[in-house]
Amino acid sequence: MTRWEGAPEGRIIGRVSGATTREGAAPPWVRPAAMVAALLGAAWGVPAALGALEVIGRGPLLPVDGRGGEVIGIVALVLAATALAGALTVMRKPAVAAALLFIASFAGVLAIGASWVGPAAFQLAGSMLALWAVPNPFAEEMQARPGSRGGRTHGRPEM
Repeated sequence: MTRWEGAPEGRIIGRVSGATTREGAAPPWVRPAAMVAALLGAAWGVPAALGALEVIGRGPLLPVDGRGGEVIGIVALVLAATALAGALTVMRKPAVAAALLFIASFAGVLAIGASWVGPAAFQLAGSMLALWAVPNPFAEEMQARPGSRGGRTHGRPEM
């Protein structure tokens, strides 16, 4: 069995799309999927922000009305840029990307309302996939030590 690049050492539990995975590790397709979902949300967020800024009319892409105005539109543009930044950082730092996408999705719905619901769905999907790609920081502590019962004694003395 071959290992996918970046896989930490550990017990191999199975194959996912031709690559081996470690217990608790995300499959290799998660980060690209998170990036695609986040890019779709960010790309859909730009017309929603421009509609809130009242630069473009609401057409078939934005069939529902939301709040609008100069300040709200500028806030929405900043949130669309935040979502784009989150989409571009998924491959390198998925935890940061998940936080950026989560903030952009909820703040966008709060800022402009129904026009941001569609982009927010894609941004939340990208955020959840990015969270799945975050490696477990306690993986070494959870590894079974020689002579112990899986490293979990729950306060009982080891035998």
